[in-house]
Amino acid sequence: MVHSALMDLVYLERILRGERPAELPVQQPTKFQYVINLKAAESLDLTVTLAMQMTADEVSNRIAHVALSPICMHRLCVAS
Repeated sequence: MVHSALMDLVYLERILRGERPAELPVQQPTKFQYVINLKAAESLDLTVTLAMQMTADEVSNRIAHVALSPICMHRLCVAS
């Protein structure tokens, strides 16, 4: 998510410096991560099975940020 937000800022900076949005290159995600936030799932009284946890790229016990999806966060990474 952080990388995606940084890419948004790069685009914003380029637009503010005078580049036309239509001329900016389209960047596609090169990697998707499946992340499960157990604290958020627990707060919503949702069950996350062991099978789901085993297939996830990352299992987190941190408190979720409000802007992120409560159970699964799909992180998009774009190649630099």
